[in-house]
Amino acid sequence: STPARNESPAVHENSAPTVTFDTSSLLKAFDHDWEFFAEAVDMFLEDYPPMVDEIRSAIVESDTERLRRQAHALKGMLGNFQALDAVSTARELEEMGRDRRIDDAEATAAKLAVEVEQVKTALENLLKGSKHS
Repeated sequence: STPARNESPAVHENSAPTVTFDTSSLLKAFDHDWEFFAEAVDMFLEDYPPMVDEIRSAIVESDTERLRRQAHALKGMLGNFQALDAVSTARELEEMGRDRRIDDAEATAAKLAVEVEQVKTALENLLKGSKHS
């Protein structure tokens, strides 16, 4: 059967959206400290949902400054994990907020939400794959 839609060129392994990481590069960014990395992932998993919600409500309320701030913060978190596609989309939203352009922000926020979910799943899988106990 043919997939209903393929929203991203990176979406084709096992018919599920995937994000891959260069694990050695990622761990190097965390000084090869797996425990620190796992803590950062846990913090990300806890902090990103309200940030995505804030981005959405900032758009609904046409609060461009809040959009800029929240997108900037989320961009930084995503950058820690070298999630380049999501970083790029968050940067787009940050620029929309800075430039007070809200017109395409809902579609861009929806794209970011999908990308962040892909990052979440990939980070969770990376952590699962590393646990031997």
